[in-house]
Parts: sequence; C-alpha cells; structure tokens
Amino acid sequence: MPREFKMPEPLGDDDLMPSGKHKGTKMKDVPANYLLYIHENNMASERVEQYIIANLDVIIQQAKAEK
Repeated sequence: MPREFKMPEPLGDDDLMPSGKHKGTKMKDVPANYLLYIHENNMASERVEQYIIANLDVIIQQAKAEK
C-alpha cells in the first residue's frame, strides 16, 4: 500500500518565519523587501514561497512603503 504524501500546511500571518535572517519572526512582521528578495532570487523554502505568492499584492505595496 503506497504511503500518502501530505502537503505541509501553508504559512499564515501569525506563523513564524522558519529560516533565514528573520527566523522566528511572525510572517506578517518580516520586512516586505526581504520577502521579495528571497522570492526573486529563488531562496525561499516551499512554504515561504507559497506564503509570498498568496500575499504578493500586499507584499509589493508594503515594499514600496518601506522605501
């Protein structure tokens, strides 16, 4: 009987960044410019990438405000 592969739960705003410079920071508090950087440079883990893609419009707006 084949094992069932279960996808990890997607990250939410209150979940903690699992790795990197902002490890342990709530996802909603990780600087948007950092999230865009790891997204654009293919450095995000699968779960972080899913979070970024799901929130990309908001992250882009926040990144513009951070400059």
